[in-house]
Amino acid sequence: MNKIRKNKKLYTKLTAVLLANNFILATPMTIMGYNSPNASIASSENSEYKLLDLNGDFEELHTITDSFASFWKDGTKPQKWDIRKHSSSTNDMLGEIITEDVKSGEKAVKINLNQSTGFFQTETNIVGGKEYEISSWIKAQDLNTNCSNTSHKAVALRVEHIDSKNNVLKRTDLHTISETTDWKEYKASIKAEKDAVKLKLVLVFDTGLHTGVSGSVIVDNLTIDEKEIIPTGITLSTSNLEITPGSTGKIDYEISPIEASQEEIVWTSSDENILEINNGEFKGISEGEATVTATLKNYQNIQAQCNVKVSNEIKIDKVEFEKDEIHLDNGKNYIIKTKAFPNYATEEFSLEIDNEDIAVIKDGVVISRGVGNTFIVAKNSSGDEVGRFNLVVNNYKEDIYDELAQKIKNSLVPNHLLSVSNEDDMNSVNNIVNKAKDYWTTMNKDESKNYLWEDLKDSTNSNNITKSFERLLEMAKAYHLEGSDIKENIDLMKDITYGIDWMMKNRYNKSYYNNWWDWQIGAPQKLTELMVLAKDYITSEKINEYVDIISFYVPNARDQWQGNTTKPGVIATKTTGANRLDMCQVMIYKSILGKNSEKLEEASVDVLPELKYVASGDGFYTDGSIIQHGALPYTGTYGAILLSGIGKVNYMLEGTEWSLPDEKVEMIYDVIEKSFEPLVYKGLMMDMVSGRSISRATGQDINNGEGVMKSIVKYYIPAADKEKSEELKSMVKYWIKENDAKDILKNTNDLEFKVMANKIVNDSSVSLRGELIGHYNYANMDRMVHRSKGFVFGTSMYSTRTYMHEGNMNKENLKGFHTADGMTYLYNGDLEQYSKGFWPTVDPYRLPGTTVDTLKLADGAGGQNSRGSQDWVGGSAIDKKYGAYGMYLDKSKDKGYVMDLQAKKSWFTFDDEVVALGAGISSSKDRNIETIVENRRLSEAGNEEFTVDDKAEIKNIGDQESKQEVSWAHIKGNKENTDIGYYFPSKASVNILRDHREGNWQDINGAQANKVEENNFLTMWIDHGVNPSDANYSYVLLPNKSSKEVKYYNENPDIEVLSNTKDVQAVRENKLKITEANFWEDNKSIDFISVDKKSSVMVKEENGKLKVSLSDPTMKNNGVVRVTLDKEIEGVISKDERVNIIESSDKLILEINVADTKGASIDAEFKIKEVKELKAPTNIKVDYKNKKKITVTWDNPNNKKDVKYYEIYIDGKLRDKANNEKIQLKLDNGEYILNLVSVDKKGNKSNFSENFTIKF
Repeated sequence: MNKIRKNKKLYTKLTAVLLANNFILATPMTIMGYNSPNASIASSENSEYKLLDLNGDFEELHTITDSFASFWKDGTKPQKWDIRKHSSSTNDMLGEIITEDVKSGEKAVKINLNQSTGFFQTETNIVGGKEYEISSWIKAQDLNTNCSNTSHKAVALRVEHIDSKNNVLKRTDLHTISETTDWKEYKASIKAEKDAVKLKLVLVFDTGLHTGVSGSVIVDNLTIDEKEIIPTGITLSTSNLEITPGSTGKIDYEISPIEASQEEIVWTSSDENILEINNGEFKGISEGEATVTATLKNYQNIQAQCNVKVSNEIKIDKVEFEKDEIHLDNGKNYIIKTKAFPNYATEEFSLEIDNEDIAVIKDGVVISRGVGNTFIVAKNSSGDEVGRFNLVVNNYKEDIYDELAQKIKNSLVPNHLLSVSNEDDMNSVNNIVNKAKDYWTTMNKDESKNYLWEDLKDSTNSNNITKSFERLLEMAKAYHLEGSDIKENIDLMKDITYGIDWMMKNRYNKSYYNNWWDWQIGAPQKLTELMVLAKDYITSEKINEYVDIISFYVPNARDQWQGNTTKPGVIATKTTGANRLDMCQVMIYKSILGKNSEKLEEASVDVLPELKYVASGDGFYTDGSIIQHGALPYTGTYGAILLSGIGKVNYMLEGTEWSLPDEKVEMIYDVIEKSFEPLVYKGLMMDMVSGRSISRATGQDINNGEGVMKSIVKYYIPAADKEKSEELKSMVKYWIKENDAKDILKNTNDLEFKVMANKIVNDSSVSLRGELIGHYNYANMDRMVHRSKGFVFGTSMYSTRTYMHEGNMNKENLKGFHTADGMTYLYNGDLEQYSKGFWPTVDPYRLPGTTVDTLKLADGAGGQNSRGSQDWVGGSAIDKKYGAYGMYLDKSKDKGYVMDLQAKKSWFTFDDEVVALGAGISSSKDRNIETIVENRRLSEAGNEEFTVDDKAEIKNIGDQESKQEVSWAHIKGNKENTDIGYYFPSKASVNILRDHREGNWQDINGAQANKVEENNFLTMWIDHGVNPSDANYSYVLLPNKSSKEVKYYNENPDIEVLSNTKDVQAVRENKLKITEANFWEDNKSIDFISVDKKSSVMVKEENGKLKVSLSDPTMKNNGVVRVTLDKEIEGVISKDERVNIIESSDKLILEINVADTKGASIDAEFKIKEVKELKAPTNIKVDYKNKKKITVTWDNPNNKKDVKYYEIYIDGKLRDKANNEKIQLKLDNGEYILNLVSVDKKGNKSNFSENFTIKF
């Protein structure tokens, strides 16, 4: 039932959803708080209120069973209303329907809060521009935020204006409550934004979104009333009009009062043979006179008229110019801008210049010839003067600023590098020209329309400003390019300068809204480049006018403004990294255009803070890490922008008084080697360092890799010394030629890069660098890269030092919630694995390498500056070729996840295999926990052969099966070096799925086009069950191995898992004689290695040498780690100064100072004391008398004291150990190969004994 109010109207439903980043905007309204239950709504003489139904009395109920049922007592909630928890909240709120202590009627809603952050919300459709009154009765008890910030309120009644694209046009808090109150009515009158189609209404709990609120709130009688306005009159923009036959136009109108402007109008013509009229748009048909009448459809007594005369000849009364006096620099041009009156005149006019020694006029353009004053007149067809302006041509001499502008132009339009006889060059030119022609053709020049391009007309989306300048820039390139068929087309330049001027008057004109980046970086970067290309047709006065506007938005390169507000100039933060360099570019370009030495110097100085290594926050790290946005690994995008920005600034200012110091620039060559080169594979930038860019169709690995190559080719190779230049050329040439998936140079849209890179590729004196081999632990950004022959392996993690991922910023990367939960990347011959729509189609809950709680998450969950809760993330490396890496995965404190999953995850990388171990896997949330072994994108056919234990399985799309006791598996790729093998050391139960998936880019990025992608995938995962406790897994990746090779590896594995517990995870690679161990706890041992503190340790024995490497992945140990190796040495070959030898007689004890090492590996190398070589056991005998067990005996050919124990191998796999020369084994009937190995107390081993065949 509906409750009754004094005015007996029906109630309206509104829903409001609070977005992740909340900014409170002021809006004209009246806010009233009433204690009186009989408060009435004020109304004016020509208005009335119409109430809308939103079940705000909460009488209509229903029961839900979905994931939000836990927010309501017994799952019962009012229809049309919802409770949602903010991602920052750790505690749920509970809503309940109460029947006592209600304001009126039978029911109210009570919301119980326990340090909760969230919303109670609803929505309704409305008419934009209309007035509404919102009312709610609220009672609050024991509210407490535990927050010292007085601007953060416990409860807010908030309204949002939403457009048809679901964008928030305006967001306002109508009232706030911070203390206990009895029933109180809160009212507010608002006017809906013109483009709004919905209002969202929400009660916000904890406006600061961080500490949560305790207490309770009771809500009743929440309503919205629509104000109906009665019109009083209509006025047309003109009452008399004279036009020609065939001409068209539009008559504007205003309805009084303005609040009634939504009323529909009926247009009529008194004689449609003379004039046609449709919705105010008219067309002259033939000579004569007609009357246009505009009548309000619902109020036909209200109308207005316009008398129209249609005539074939209309004389010009006057011609107006842009200014009465124009100043022009000698050698420059001026496009004459005229306006004839009346604007419907049919008479033509001509332009004449008084002194052609000073300038001439051609095609409406003044071309200066000499210094002096003259005037230009407009004459009608009778030769009478109808307008004039004075022209002053000033003396002008080119200076350093013109030289710098020419450098910018040469980069944008590299005519000096192009050849019109080169077909490839001209194909690229034509691509740019054709795009420019499309922009030119679709460009709107009708002043009555408030946009340049139909698809960019939304004036609430700031990115449309950037895109508009970008299109004008492409048109300007086409104007200048050699080989362009519209080169120096003056009509094109006229429209370019018109477009610039229109944008500066109507868009980029000291207004402000939406994304700060467009106003301070995107738009001014494109604008300044555009101005360089058009400056010969823009007066100095106009250039300075434009520069002043740019300076309004970018007064310096340091201050980044707050976004999503209409108030410009509010400084949100100081710029760093890529944003700093982007704004320095704007400062430099505008200072070149404005000839401002002081600002050029300022911009040059502002670059310097980025040209150093940092120990925290944004910037370059000595281990090669690049952090941006506070704690995000961002080498691939922001890092690449930073690289480009520094290179571009150095290129621009080199050789000037504002140049960057040589020693500062030299550092970037080290950055290229350590930060970028290891992460680029044959031209692809690994996705794991590209942040939210992975959710953009144009931000894939090949695009980001090309961005890095552009900077190196355009800026760093030309500036390098000969040796470094040749080295970089060799590297780039290898990247380009080895990429067989995409012709990088054919498809690039950067003409300068294309020509310069082609020259490198075609230079026979430049050798191919070859494949980069090495292991790279990026401890400061929680990433690891292992590069071996034919493949690159990477792992993405997070810790207390880094954020999980960046999600929901600008609606991007909405499904990235598990991308840092140990996701693994394997790049091999399949260079398109992570492109071709991988990200919108891959299952975001089954990313390879991850261990996950299968809870379905909200879009963007955990993507807002969420750090991990564990320090132990990192690893060690040895020989710069092999490595150990680990991650303590702990989801119990991750914002927005509501999980308690924990796991110890390790990866041990060798020459041709990667060992993955997981232990201590535990959860108690009544959900399945899975470890994803693989999720590989298949070919379009999706028919790659998949083998399990030498048998083809899961052959068809849609097949799914759970296989038990799996020893090995194999995917056969469809080209060379795309096979992948999987070996399970302890056998495993593996779930396997071959499926076809569809996904839309908008599913993962709200700013992307509506484009559906389709892909086939082969997924393998280990199901740890519901609420696992101390579960584990182990598997080995074998890249590029054939099925036959994987089968052989299964029978003769190189690796041996020494431990896989939550305390220690360790592996030995027997061929390489490398032991790798991650010690998760203090005072732990494995095999011959003991440590007293958490650490990652690697030991390699080779050619009588013992190499040791250790790191502190926690970065919290400010002292030493004592490591004991049960090995005898007889000398030190080399050691880090942090390594202190405590004992080296019977065993080796080291104390390694790890304070301030930032997770880096510390190395030492020793000479192993020669020991007597052990001999393998001999004279093996088997007793078959016991059918259930066999007894194996053998002889020891060594001194008894030299052997500590024996290892027993069955079919090449370690089966058991024995302390003497006898053991019993239980085997099934069959045939086996037995081998024995002698082991001394130092872990030294003999060779395998001769094969002994067991058969029974």
